[in-house]
Amino acid sequence: MKGEYREISADLLALARGNAWSIENMEAHEAGGRSVDYIGSRTEGNIVYDYYRDSAGAFWYKNRAIINGEIVSMEKYIFGHEVSRNRARKW
Repeated sequence: MKGEYREISADLLALARGNAWSIENMEAHEAGGRSVDYIGSRTEGNIVYDYYRDSAGAFWYKNRAIINGEIVSMEKYIFGHEVSRNRARKW
């Protein structure tokens, strides 16, 4: 889904905008086992808000950013490169 972008409809945005939780926190909201479907995105400045709906009907969002016309992860936007989550710590 890295480069996918489809403008979210006004109706879905009205439902999702105030009710969406960060998709990174699904486990904390006891929704970790649910499947999600991408329902669309919205852009504000350089930030892209991707919206999802899970199998129980709850809304979720994930942020990405635009650099030189390309949609990239927030890690690349902030740090200049992708961040590996599985790196061994040296300390």
